[in-house]
Amino acid sequence: MARLRLDAREIVDRESFHDLFARELGFPGFYGRNGDAWIDCMSCLREDCGMTRLLLGPEEVLTLELRTPPTLAAACRRSPRRCRTGAAS
Repeated sequence: MARLRLDAREIVDRESFHDLFARELGFPGFYGRNGDAWIDCMSCLREDCGMTRLLLGPEEVLTLELRTPPTLAAACRRSPRRCRTGAAS
């Protein structure tokens, strides 16, 4: 089983979520930084399609481990518009 440990303290809004995943998983420079683009990249974890530097085996499962409680929930309660996919920054 593959395990990816992320420091969730970095996630304070939608932009920082995408920053963290793009950096840690090696998403390409043209990564669209939205929910659909994130799903596209995460869907390529078993295919070498150039969307991530992590490649899983056919039966391998990726476990995402958040090292610390995320501050995203608190940030979204303060400013829900910033956390919606497609919301203007």
